[in-house]
Amino acid sequence: MIDVLSCIQEFYCLQLLEAEKHTEQFKKSHEKWESDFFRYKEQYEKQFAAMLHDYLFLICGGEARHAYRYCASIISNLPISRNRHSTYQGMRAFDPAKSADKLVSLFEQPWRQESDGYGGEPWRKIAEALTMFYNPKYSSSLVSLIDHCIDLSHNNGTIFDKSSADIFSLFYGFGTRKFLNHKRDTRHFSTFVIYDEQFMLSHKFLDLFDRATILGIISNIKFPSLLITDFNFMYNYSPIKWGTRVVSNPIKNENHEEYVTCDYCDEEYSEDDLTCVSNGDKVCSYCLEHYYSYCEDCGCFIKSGDEFSFEGEWDKPYCEVCYAKHVKKQQDEENKADAA
Repeated sequence: MIDVLSCIQEFYCLQLLEAEKHTEQFKKSHEKWESDFFRYKEQYEKQFAAMLHDYLFLICGGEARHAYRYCASIISNLPISRNRHSTYQGMRAFDPAKSADKLVSLFEQPWRQESDGYGGEPWRKIAEALTMFYNPKYSSSLVSLIDHCIDLSHNNGTIFDKSSADIFSLFYGFGTRKFLNHKRDTRHFSTFVIYDEQFMLSHKFLDLFDRATILGIISNIKFPSLLITDFNFMYNYSPIKWGTRVVSNPIKNENHEEYVTCDYCDEEYSEDDLTCVSNGDKVCSYCLEHYYSYCEDCGCFIKSGDEFSFEGEWDKPYCEVCYAKHVKKQQDEENKADAA
């Protein structure tokens, strides 16, 4: 895997170098540098695009497994596993070019509104970005396509947090989010690329940069802090050899049911899995066992901390109503004894 911040920084630094270079015609040193630069830039963009393509298909398949619980439709022939990594491995049997549009269709289906963390519109956009790799209108401009993919996010943040796909890591998660936020909020290209942060760039880029500086091809680019990063994983990345299976069209989720929230832990369950307690709350079996007890008299469930007990009888909890009855009974008996 390679840290995605390194990939993103190098990608935009290459665009900046192209925008800021000033080469002179018929100057062999400049022509040689320009030839080397464009050869490396083209190689880099092809590799980055290939990694993004593979990554998008894997993570869309990983997200689609949540449809069984959160969506009105499912794709019946996708690998479904609680282990995301196993799902990613199973997705390798499919053909992304013939399957991407089916994933778009799935994420267009109604996903439960309360399940903001899964599927829906953000994932439709991610799956749609995958289809752009097969559309000449977009695939002919890898720079625009890569830039679009970098900006994508799912329900909980950047798309690059699925490290179990074994392509990108988010080791510098804070730095990545800061860079992307800076990109979003800054209008000028050179301003968002060069900002007061450490840059993790490759030997190949830094060699081109140093040569351009010495030859006078660039003069106004200065990096605040540089760290040479190992890009061997990216240089040597071999696109996944996909299978021939085709993702099926979404069908109605016959097992789809409305879920309700446990009033104690806020986790979602089917209504049949919850128990109604004395105050009207609906509680899951785990919370019922660990955080509730039975009233010794009426048998109702009492939330931990709300039970009442008599001194020396801590193992006999009572609800407020039954406890009050016992207290009154004891007082009545004491009053009778005093009167006698």
